[in-house]
Amino acid sequence: MAYAEEGIKREQALKDVLIPAYSFIFENGLDLESATHRQLEELFKQEGATGDTPRKCIAFFLNAAKGAGIKLSPHFKKVRGPRKGTAKPRRKEDAIPKSKSSPPAEETKSTPKPLSQGGADSWENILLEKFPKFDPAWPDDVKSKWFDDFKELMALKKNG
Repeated sequence: MAYAEEGIKREQALKDVLIPAYSFIFENGLDLESATHRQLEELFKQEGATGDTPRKCIAFFLNAAKGAGIKLSPHFKKVRGPRKGTAKPRRKEDAIPKSKSSPPAEETKSTPKPLSQGGADSWENILLEKFPKFDPAWPDDVKSKWFDDFKELMALKKNG
């Protein structure tokens, strides 16, 4: 019996948070038991959601409303969960379409440049790819450290 009471308390607590947070839905007179997905999408767009954001907002809201025990319209689209990583990552060879006139694979492969010549796979380029992108929002001490480290990295590359 305690488990059922916990579920009811959790639903009520979620409802207590959800209703004020989404007052633009609840106070708009939208009947969530008979509304359409388009009506809900329009409300989110009126609140300023653009692009792919309304879809994400609706998915979150519908999952939260379901968890709060709020009865929802059968007209709402099924909310998909996060994508699973089931797709195989593409190999580099698959990503580049091969033209009919391209020479056989053995002929197209070039020998990598020695590290001292700064080839694409050189340690300098690999290290540069790992170096964080500069963010002006960082605190001044972090920005200063980034510049110091970047100068040192460039000196290593130059002296390579």
